Amino acid sequence: MNDKNYNPSSINEYFAWLERTVSPDTALYQSAHAYMEQTRKSFANPEKHDGPFLTVITRTQGKRPEMLEEMLLCLTGQSNTDFELLIMGHNLTDEQNASVSTLIEQLPEWMRQKTRLIPVNGGTRTTPLNRGFEQARGRYIAVLDDDDLVFDHWVEAFFELSKKRNGTILHTYSVLQDWETVGGDHPNTPRAAGAPDNIYCRKFKMYEQLTWNSCPFCTLAFPSYVFHEYGIRFDEELTTTEDWDFLMRCAFLTGVSNSQEITFLYRKWLNAENSASLHQKKEWEKNYKKIVARFMETPILLPPKSIKSALKPEEDVDVEEILCWQELFYDDGYGYDQAKKFRPEFEIGDKQFKLCFTPTKEDIGPISSIRFDPHQYGPLTVTDLLIRIVGENDASVDYTANNVKINGEMIEDRLVFLKNDPQIHLNLPEPMKISRILIGFTLQQKLSDEDIEIFLKRHKHKDGSIFYRGARKLYRMIKKIFKK
Repeated sequence: MNDKNYNPSSINEYFAWLERTVSPDTALYQSAHAYMEQTRKSFANPEKHDGPFLTVITRTQGKRPEMLEEMLLCLTGQSNTDFELLIMGHNLTDEQNASVSTLIEQLPEWMRQKTRLIPVNGGTRTTPLNRGFEQARGRYIAVLDDDDLVFDHWVEAFFELSKKRNGTILHTYSVLQDWETVGGDHPNTPRAAGAPDNIYCRKFKMYEQLTWNSCPFCTLAFPSYVFHEYGIRFDEELTTTEDWDFLMRCAFLTGVSNSQEITFLYRKWLNAENSASLHQKKEWEKNYKKIVARFMETPILLPPKSIKSALKPEEDVDVEEILCWQELFYDDGYGYDQAKKFRPEFEIGDKQFKLCFTPTKEDIGPISSIRFDPHQYGPLTVTDLLIRIVGENDASVDYTANNVKINGEMIEDRLVFLKNDPQIHLNLPEPMKISRILIGFTLQQKLSDEDIEIFLKRHKHKDGSIFYRGARKLYRMIKKIFKK
């Protein structure tokens, strides 16, 4: 439980620090003290909240009723039912409105009492979020899309975390899984197309989130005061990544609290309509640049102890902490795809190696090449790379950085990656049956000034250098943060 006499949001922690630090004779102290006195008073005498703990907001265009029905079933099965559901019907036709209304009418009576269908016309895909937050009566607010699946303790996990870290954004873990829709008589019927992946089972880290969003929206619950009292709204000009933008603008003030409970199944659609398929690459890049530019103009509060992991020396990098980001894909002569990959093991018994990948399917044929992804995000540096390929007869061959191809740069003996999705490719001399693959390496999630300048200089005249000019600005921004 929180043993402080105020909610532990980042802004509260900052004013409490000012109150302890500056001289009582200063105007700054008086301002900080007045703020904290009001905060402590509110904490000691909380007004009775007449609404539910959580408001769940669901955007729908009524185009996938089968999936919406599954989502409603997930909410009906929640172990904690202290929530309300606002279904934001965006630009619904009469037929779509009738379809959604029918699904609501089929809910149990207690669930119908918690559910409201609110029509929203016009605007972007972000507009229903602002309308939903305006109507929300919950102490916390979460967004659950109409194709999402949550486990039965989704609300409960948020509630339990709020007891310890009330006033902060609440963050739980998620697994990712490939899904597809079937054809025939039921074209929108979804089915799983792969095993769950735990790449989103990781803590929110402020400095990592400045470069890319690694927190699915449905793993987050926002304190309602940031919208109703602070006036932080979704940017309706953003047609993508509006969740990342809103999350960070709130997190700069409230901070984020983590729970390791896995509460959400993130469905990655292989053949169904989603935000990635509806929006062009240039549109994503435009929105990304706008958000990063906003970060660069924002003074950022880092929560207590968060700088520790950012300053962690290279030799202290926790390999198990980045387990969920590391994957190894194989090509059996028909190219790479998400179904052809191995997950790492750590009980190797050889200090020379950190990861062991073992084929789990007996029917895997000869492998012609492999692709190792050391992390999901850049920038990072990989050194001391050693890949040992072990065949069926236990004969092994070792490969080093000189034998691989990468989507970064080789600088002396270092593999340097500035962009997200770093990849290391190894083409085998000839296809072979493999019993296991051992990989040793040292990973550093910071680049030296020398390496970053060499990297950018080499790419100065490539591809118009649009990405690299943006990357240079982002790198300098992060560098300034860590130097303060």
